[in-house]
Amino acid sequence: MESRLVSIIIPFYNTEKSLMDRCISSVLCQTNKDFECLIVDDGSKDEYASFLSEYEEKDARIKVVHKDNGGAGNARNYGVGIAEGAYVFFLDSDDYISPHALKRSLEIALRTDADMVIGGLKHVAPEEQPLFYERENSVISIESREEKVSYIMHLSGIKQQQFILKDGQIGPSACAKLVRKNIARIVPFEDRYWDEDNLWNISFVDKTDKIVVADSLWYAYIINPDSMVRGYAGDRTYEFQFQAKQEYSRIKELWPECIQGVYYHIWDGLLRYCRTDTFNRQNPNSRKERYDKFCNAIEFDEFKETIKNIDFNLEKRFKYRMVKKAIKFLLRMRDKRLSFLILQACIRVIKY
Repeated sequence: MESRLVSIIIPFYNTEKSLMDRCISSVLCQTNKDFECLIVDDGSKDEYASFLSEYEEKDARIKVVHKDNGGAGNARNYGVGIAEGAYVFFLDSDDYISPHALKRSLEIALRTDADMVIGGLKHVAPEEQPLFYERENSVISIESREEKVSYIMHLSGIKQQQFILKDGQIGPSACAKLVRKNIARIVPFEDRYWDEDNLWNISFVDKTDKIVVADSLWYAYIINPDSMVRGYAGDRTYEFQFQAKQEYSRIKELWPECIQGVYYHIWDGLLRYCRTDTFNRQNPNSRKERYDKFCNAIEFDEFKETIKNIDFNLEKRFKYRMVKKAIKFLLRMRDKRLSFLILQACIRVIKY
């Protein structure tokens, strides 16, 4: 008989104790008690790592391991490698989950024989409390290639109606998902510091026989302005280009029907790059230096193909569709300076 044990894997890197306390409290409040919780310290400073032993002392199901810094994806891989559960649930150290997240996701996995069970995730401010909910009989099964293609398009930013929840969202994060450990071990995260989850999803879906989506809100994703996907961390030109090239190559290999999806995600990568680097208030470079870097950042083949072929008619929000079409037109006309100015003006209101 397959083990019912779930391994919760929490990558930890310099998270404030108050946030980590809330995260661990949500784990210990689970109505399903049959789990282990692996906290993978990814080379944190001593003042942060020092309080982790308190959690081990509080509950025998919690284990803390320490490793050199390698990024969240690397820490997750380490956790998967030592996990004892049949299923894995990823949780970030500043986030928290519904008391029923493990119980409900495991029930669905065992009943449907799913390789991945997905619940809703909601972005919230640190002080905000989402209203977790369950809709008992509202699940969607993804088995055929056509269904998987639709799911990947949704993750890439081209929203599909069947994956729109009552509250929260089904997104590209690896969190809010219960997955089989034996698949997680053959589909590791890339050793990257920025946006590794979408590439992981693309590969993981290819290895599944069945995915089930539950219309339930299980996961509170804390909006952290200093996180790797929002805060300033120096020049991210290489990360932007590397992510785009990797996802483009993986989509062409596994899911060529999703080429518009990868165009959309490359576009979102540009917006993220501009938000966290080019137009970030902490960027110390001069305006000219920022502009020159921006011009260099978009000079690669996959981005040029994206700007040539992306279909913004698939963008359902009228305001965003018009802005994106205007920037696309300018970039195709090679008017980088005006594109730069419009992006600077709009970056705070374009949702990505």
